[in-house]
Order: sequence, then structure tokens, then C-alpha cells
Amino acid sequence: IKILLTGVWPVGQVGPMVLGYSAAGYFIYILSSNLENRFALLFRKFFPMLLIPLVAMQLVSSYIRINAYGITESRYYIVLFGLFSIVCSFMLIFSKRKNPNAIVLLSALFALISIVPPADAFSVSKNSQENRLREILERNNMLVNNQVVQNTDIPNEDKYEITNISNYLQDMGYLEKIEWLPEEFADNYYANFSKVYGFEQYY
Repeated sequence: IKILLTGVWPVGQVGPMVLGYSAAGYFIYILSSNLENRFALLFRKFFPMLLIPLVAMQLVSSYIRINAYGITESRYYIVLFGLFSIVCSFMLIFSKRKNPNAIVLLSALFALISIVPPADAFSVSKNSQENRLREILERNNMLVNNQVVQNTDIPNEDKYEITNISNYLQDMGYLEKIEWLPEEFADNYYANFSKVYGFEQYY
């Protein structure tokens, strides 16, 4: 309600909150599937309906973050779980047989998607961040003939983004897998940073 009234999206807060609510809700749905008291029946009837607008807001929030900063493993799984929640909700709303085992089967299917290339979390995240880095370098004339060219005179915002993306790629062990980066870059990353880009890491 606060987000709808103010139009201000909390930075990085909506996804984990809705994810936790969804996971707990589906867990309770499975546990209560054999209960016939009034509260359990009302919960199983209305929980999938109430979850849809919350997950929709989560996906919008994730889209805003991904559009600005690209995909990482955590954002990938938040989006994947959001899609899983939407599919489960519609299944529970429109299916005549409310089989809780279908939730388990769907979760296994989505988990399988997240680990099988090329749609797995690591491949998608690497490609997203590599494309972001390439776009920033090309915008600043720092990528010529698929070779990185030093440039000290670029906006601080781009220095900040290049630093953050490069740090992420280094931490995840992706630097040596990017063909257009020098092979020796990953060997001594921090010492070679300014030699590759022409400026020190910027925070």
C-alpha cells in the first residue's frame, strides 16, 4: 500500500520480503492440505489469490533492479521464484483438483531449470554482466576491435560501474572466460586493473 501511494520502490527490499512470504505460504499450504477446519479451507482458497498482486510487485521491483544493474545469481533466483509463485497460484486457483504435490513437482522443475545451461543462474548472470561491461566500454570508446583500450577521461559514474562489474566478474571467476579481456588480467586482478582500464578502481 505504501509503494502504491508514494510511488517509491524500496531498494532491494521487496523481492526478499515477498519471496519469504511466498515460501512460507506454500509450505503452510502443503502442510494444511489434509485439514478440513474453516480456517484451513479459507487459507487454501484465498492465499493463491492474495499472492498474485504481491508477486507481480516483486517482479516489477526485480525488473527495475535488473534494468539498472543487470542480472546476478540472487536476482535470477528471486525472479525465478516469482514466476514459480505465479504459475502455482494460477494452477491452484483454476485447477479442479487442488493437489499440493503439484507444488513440489513444479518446484523441482524450476530448480532443474536453474542449474541446466544455458538457462542456469550462473550462465545467465555472467552473460548479463559481461554485456553490461561491454556496453559501458563501447560507449566510452574503450573497446576497439575486441580489445580493451585505456581511457582515463570517462565519467565517474562509468568508472564506478566498471569497477563494480569487474569486481563481480573477478569474485565469481568469470574474468578469464571473457575473450576480449586480457588473459593476464585475472592473474593479478587488482594490480592489473589500472593497466587494463587506465584508471584506479573507483567507489
